[in-house]
Amino acid sequence: MMLDEGLNKIKDLVEAEFTQSTAGTGSTTESTNDTGLANPDDNTTREITWTKTDKQIDYEAEPVGTTGDGNTYTEFMIKNSAEIIGERIVFSDGILKDNTFGIRIDGGFFIESI
Repeated sequence: MMLDEGLNKIKDLVEAEFTQSTAGTGSTTESTNDTGLANPDDNTTREITWTKTDKQIDYEAEPVGTTGDGNTYTEFMIKNSAEIIGERIVFSDGILKDNTFGIRIDGGFFIESI
């Protein structure tokens, strides 16, 4: 059984490792073998904020601000500075970006000993 101290260390490692988010316009289905976004928009790379609670670590990312660029964003990832991704999400419907709103992604991981 992993002790709470070990679980907390895992959360610390995730928080320290994955510090950025990026949105993209690709549409391939996500897979555990993904190595990046299908079509990343490097102009959307931003720092992410982590919040740790008991057995859970959550992130908040705002990869796209309110500036309109006309892109339809369909995918999102959290990553480290070496472009190793920790999570990739593909949206079933794209988000057409105009200048009236930003895009914020909230996600997280539940970590427990089994």
